[in-house]
Amino acid sequence: VCLVLNISLFTEYYKNVQRQNRISEYYELKTCKEMETRFKTDLKNQSLEKLVIDGCINQNDPEAAQKIKTFGRTLNSEMDRIRILRLLGELLEVDYDELNQSRILNLINTSELNELIAGNVDIQLHTHRHSLPEESDLADHEIEKNANKINQLLAKPMSHFCYPSGVWSKEHWPVLMKHNIKTATTCEPRLVDYDTHNYSLDRILDSARVSQIEFEAEISGFNELIRIFRGK
Repeated sequence: VCLVLNISLFTEYYKNVQRQNRISEYYELKTCKEMETRFKTDLKNQSLEKLVIDGCINQNDPEAAQKIKTFGRTLNSEMDRIRILRLLGELLEVDYDELNQSRILNLINTSELNELIAGNVDIQLHTHRHSLPEESDLADHEIEKNANKINQLLAKPMSHFCYPSGVWSKEHWPVLMKHNIKTATTCEPRLVDYDTHNYSLDRILDSARVSQIEFEAEISGFNELIRIFRGK
């Protein structure tokens, strides 16, 4: 009996350790791209039937992750989206509540936003759900909801925009104009010149993973010369 009990306890302990390791690994991911890649990897060898998403039952489907994300965006209820996230958590052996409480799924809350505003940090638009479809009505909804949520906390309406994940198209420009947006930034690592359109401003992204020499090479224009010579 003791042997069986010990085996059972060890098995449960091992599963808990694995779950903790999984959450820790997710927490270390720094970009949306890294999280998306990990998500696709974790979906492999998992049965997706219990998600009840049309066309998404084969774990070997390379488009499974995209189908799940697309389906999630069609859900208008937060509770429906949480239900799908809980099911995904069960499939991937990740505790949704623990993941949510860790705040890996969000950046700042209202209280922290107010602190930034009080510290004269310039807050601007970035869409409501980090997605900007090319369809004008959907893009319009993303920007409008983002503005409605945050403008009420600001002294003046936001008028600058950052494309989510740097994905942009000229098809977005009429929507930006409609919302009186003055500038929009991409994630293209180039220097801006007089010919750069206000809605496709390139920028240099700095982070803890960018070394000082890399940063200096960018802002000095050295890396831009290298890209020109390489034809990129």
